[in-house]
Amino acid sequence: TRAPDAFADADARTEEDRRAFADALFSRGLYRQAAAEYARFLDEFPKSADYALCCFRLGESHRSAGDRVEALKAYKRAIDAPDSPWRGKAMFKRAALFAEMGQNEAAEELFAKLLAAGPEPEVRELALYYDAAALEGLGRNADAAARLETLLKDFPKGSMASYGRLSLARLRTIQGPTFDPAGARRLLADLAKDPATPRLGAEALFLLGAAERAAGNEGAAADAYRALFERYPQDERVALDPERSGREIALRVEDRDARVPPRAAREAQRHALRAREVVALDEARDHRGPARAAFVAGGGGVDLLALRQLRRELGADVEAEPAQAAEASKANQPLSGS
Repeated sequence: TRAPDAFADADARTEEDRRAFADALFSRGLYRQAAAEYARFLDEFPKSADYALCCFRLGESHRSAGDRVEALKAYKRAIDAPDSPWRGKAMFKRAALFAEMGQNEAAEELFAKLLAAGPEPEVRELALYYDAAALEGLGRNADAAARLETLLKDFPKGSMASYGRLSLARLRTIQGPTFDPAGARRLLADLAKDPATPRLGAEALFLLGAAERAAGNEGAAADAYRALFERYPQDERVALDPERSGREIALRVEDRDARVPPRAAREAQRHALRAREVVALDEARDHRGPARAAFVAGGGGVDLLALRQLRRELGADVEAEPAQAAEASKANQPLSGS
């Protein structure tokens, strides 16, 4: 007699079971297996009320598995499904995937079509931001700025507002139809007050300091750099950029504002000296890996053991002052980057 088929029950799964099984695979990160199950569901239940949903999830499975071409096809099926409630989200995902693939023209065309269709607010907010990025990629900066202005007008407290302010401020610093340095400074100052993330706050203050300095506003620049150091002392912009952060704070803020605590000034000076040393060691080594690693290992500060080891490799005096060690390392050139 024939042995019972171990997969008979699996083959006979109901519509609900089949979809639940595919969802479970996806939730566990088994994207390729989930894609296979969603595809099987669509073949077996083409009249299902969940047809458009499973087309969308098939696209998500392929995208998460790195199969971009198949993801584009699946999202297109979700868009084309009759009375699809997933059309807007699928259009956004398809356009975003084109942008991710560097196909800005295709992305922008689809974003524009989506926005013209009047999608739900959550999708519209995202589409405005990412369409601006696609437009900038096409060199259409004025159109990109217009999208970002609409984003900030319609979604001033939205999830993309901080990113929109940063992007618009950057466009305002570019020579051409969007050039507005005063507007850029206002946007950066607003962003610095209430950033969505610490990284965005640090970036806003860093760019604000540079913008104020470029405008000749040395006092305002010093204020921005001081705020960067005090609020985000572990940020990489403080540790790795002596010319525009640590040095500015140590040399400018201390002179301008006597209220800066001596400890803060000393910390700034240490950051500046070590950052200058790292730059010199990088140049001597002819690549940035080891010296940068000394900072990363120190959690944004300095891993002194790593720095000492780097000095040894370069023949620098291990116990020398940072500036002296930097000069000693330069004297030992040429060195390979291996």
